[in-house]
Amino acid sequence: MDLAGRLICPLPAVDDDPADVLETVDEPSFSTDRTAQGAERVPASERRREISRRRILKKKCQLLKRKAEKASVSDKAGIAAKLRKLTPGAEELVKRWSLEDR
Repeated sequence: MDLAGRLICPLPAVDDDPADVLETVDEPSFSTDRTAQGAERVPASERRREISRRRILKKKCQLLKRKAEKASVSDKAGIAAKLRKLTPGAEELVKRWSLEDR
């Protein structure tokens, strides 16, 4: 095998017996899987986790907004309660989406 990981098969010389030539070539013995090499899983950075949390929050808010557009007055109160549990900035969203009349 060369440095790039390609398999190298020796070519038989003109006077060599074909039976002497290596018939099968072994596959590379190294693994590209990091866990198989004994490396520990590296946790996601704090920034990646925060971005993931924000994306999930955005999807949940979009879902609640779609439900609020079609909801009755009593359902809107329930959606407002769920929104308050979901995010600290819920009061602004409740006013913007007119979920409760105050």
